[in-house]
Amino acid sequence: MAGYSDNLRFTSAPAIEKLLKVHWKSILYSGVVAMRLLLPLITCLLVFTCAIPAGAVSITADPHYVDPGETVTITVQGLTDNSNVTMDWEVFVDNPDPAFLWEIQDLTFPINLEKADFRITNQNTLTNKVTLTNAVYPYQGERTLTLVGDSVNGIWAGYYGNDYINGTWPVIRIQGTLQPGKTNLLTLMKWHGIKTGKPWLPAQPTGGPDDFAIPVNFSGIQSGTVKFTITVNGTNVVTDTIVIGKPVSSTGALYVITRPSGAKISLDGVYYGTTPGIISHIPPGLRRVTLQKDGYQDYTTQVLITGKQVETLMVNLVSTQPQPTGSVLVSSIPSRARIYIDDVYRGLTPRMIGNLAAGEHELLLTKDGYTPHEQTFVVPPLRTAIIVARMSRETSPSPTSPQAQGIEVYEYGIPGAVPVTRIDQKTFLAGGNVTAFAY
Repeated sequence: MAGYSDNLRFTSAPAIEKLLKVHWKSILYSGVVAMRLLLPLITCLLVFTCAIPAGAVSITADPHYVDPGETVTITVQGLTDNSNVTMDWEVFVDNPDPAFLWEIQDLTFPINLEKADFRITNQNTLTNKVTLTNAVYPYQGERTLTLVGDSVNGIWAGYYGNDYINGTWPVIRIQGTLQPGKTNLLTLMKWHGIKTGKPWLPAQPTGGPDDFAIPVNFSGIQSGTVKFTITVNGTNVVTDTIVIGKPVSSTGALYVITRPSGAKISLDGVYYGTTPGIISHIPPGLRRVTLQKDGYQDYTTQVLITGKQVETLMVNLVSTQPQPTGSVLVSSIPSRARIYIDDVYRGLTPRMIGNLAAGEHELLLTKDGYTPHEQTFVVPPLRTAIIVARMSRETSPSPTSPQAQGIEVYEYGIPGAVPVTRIDQKTFLAGGNVTAFAY
């Protein structure tokens, strides 16, 4: 660690994909010490991001509900040296002060991370300042690293990388000012590194113990949630959420549909289930959605989640193999029925719909006061299928059959294709009330 800088300044980029650009001369000048500051911090969270063969690592957090200022203990077992660890830490602060300030206090990390990097993003802010104080062997006393920047369109991001993290962190402070009219703050932190020793230091021949516990204390957060997702050697080991106080801000939901259906849905790197599907109770903020299906190109985008709203993401997946297409002309008696093809809304009847993959598709027509019409149809290559549907007036609502097609609902923070409920697809697509399960 040849040098050290008390203040590193970052300038935010005009879009979320453009992380804050760092002046490399300052980084080089700051040297290993500055990164060591961040690395222990990374270690702190990476600690629970334990890095070992994913199947052997056990990580738990307790308790899951705390009052402001209470301690959460992260327990790690089986984190071996040479494990590649990534931890995503999401802090949602409900109703912070316009000039916000919250801290992580008195962290101690017994492991070492090499080739580590740290990223942080604040959403709904105007100004931002991150201060990290750290005691790093073999230095005496505390060192300070400060990241400062103004937001662009409410988003600020900072980055520091390619260094070593270990030691203790008396204070990690996040502060700044909110955008006018905003009632919550979303902070996203990502740590990544490889657990390993420093053979040139006799006191640190290994990366630290395989089993350990870390107390985490959040100061300045009266109500909110902390969700951490830990990946070890490319496998998601754990996703867990801690609730602080009694958050009152409304969450939102995301409805994802693809053509064809059956694509895997990942939100912020966490796999939830397959399309069509709904992820409920998502804290507001900008989220990254990835869709994957064998035989089709991966699709990644960002969706802004807002309170008391169901955001809809409709995607036509692109095949990795060229496929012939055709079209369909859909008419109904009476007209102006809503058209859904493969769960995707296509407008009102009568309507010509083109660029459909040749082969079987599912059609759903809905109209207030009429029984929904469903059928399977075939699109011929380079030709047009013609459908004329006669809809019947609805006499009385019929209960949903257990075998009726439905949409799986996944709970935010519970990964791994574990639906918490299933809703009737016809009711939802016709505009049914979703408040009970979504918010």
